Amino acid sequence: MLTELVGHWTRWHREQIELCEQIERFAERLPVHDIEARRSVVGRINATLGAAHAFEENELFPVLSTRSLQIRALLKDFESHHEKDRELAAATIGTLEDISGLDGAGWKELKLLCTALAEGLRRHVQFERAICMALFASQKPDVKRAVQ
Repeated sequence: MLTELVGHWTRWHREQIELCEQIERFAERLPVHDIEARRSVVGRINATLGAAHAFEENELFPVLSTRSLQIRALLKDFESHHEKDRELAAATIGTLEDISGLDGAGWKELKLLCTALAEGLRRHVQFERAICMALFASQKPDVKRAVQ
């Protein structure tokens, strides 16, 4: 079971990193009026974050919490980070879905939202990967080192 979870977890991390890359490529092209590109980004944000977070919170984290009692607080932090990611994603999607009337400052704000979402997701995945891999290897996680 643990091997299967690690495989799924690795796939979801890869999906999230690919999402970050897609968001960054889209942001570099702003202001763009490519409706399909916007729909693709919005759809992938919704699908990837929803499924990745559901897997981690409902399948992975419960297993990890049984491997180490000390990890429970960290898993709560991960869930809190997920909530912040979802809030930033919702703000980004809201702006992407209604670009009518965006002026120069609005386009700049949208680019900043996209970039912040991609950077935040990337950092979160890297942090989560470092901590969780240490747990799967049955090592004590070095939280300070993982943050760097």
